[in-house]
Parts: sequence; C-alpha cells; structure tokens
Amino acid sequence: MTIGSGRADGAGRTRRLFTMPSTPSAISQFMDRRQGLLYPAPAVIVLFLIVVLPIAFNIYLAFTKWTVGLGQPIFVGFDNFIDLVSDDRVWNGVKVMVYFSGLSLALRSAWVCSSRFISIASSGAAKSSRRSISFRLRPRRWRSR
Repeated sequence: MTIGSGRADGAGRTRRLFTMPSTPSAISQFMDRRQGLLYPAPAVIVLFLIVVLPIAFNIYLAFTKWTVGLGQPIFVGFDNFIDLVSDDRVWNGVKVMVYFSGLSLALRSAWVCSSRFISIASSGAAKSSRRSISFRLRPRRWRSR
C-alpha cells in the first residue's frame, strides 16, 4: 500500500506504509501446507485418548489374566473366551436378555397400536357403522368460519 503519488515526499518516490517480503517465511510455508492438518488435530488427539486407547487396552485385557493392582498380567490367549462360552451363567444371562427384549418389544408394539387405535377412534376418522378402521384417502379441507 502506498501513500501519495509522484513527488509527494519531495524526492520523487512514494512512501510505503508496510512492505510484504518477497519470499514467504518458513513458518508461513509450513502453515499453508499443514493448515488442513492442524485445525482438526486437537479433536483427533482427544478422540484418540478417549476412544481408541481404552478400546485397545480392553482388547489387551481380554487376552490376559490379571487382577487390577495385584501382580503382573499373564497372557492366556483365548482361554478367557473359552471360559466365557462354556459358563452356564453367561447363557442364562443371554436367555434372560432375549426374553426381556422380546417382551419389551411386544408390549411396546401393543401400546403403540392401542394408542393409535384410540386416537383414530376418538378423532372420528373411523367408520363406526362397519366396526372397522378406515382412513380418509383425501385430507379434510379446512373451512373458514
């Protein structure tokens, strides 16, 4: 940016307010190239610390036998998984979970269907003469009073 023109300062030159370097500095070159990586870096680091590290540690623990705080972990391989599949308490828990989920799904479905039926019947959308639910094919037109 320049101020004045011609012989404004008496020497025939224009005075510069600030000058830009002709070659970009190393920092600006780094920022230009790496800027796309620097902005998401804090979020990626937090995600790594909160999600990835605990998952990796749990996978490590799955293949070891270790009481936390007592002694060193001992690598046992797939023995933990074999013990898990052969345990009757685990299969009882799976059975209870399936029953509970099925019962919850059935009760929720019945609740939704009954509430839908009640809302349709109370709104007058059902034809009571046939004793069946019928929906209007065309929406009601609003009448101005």
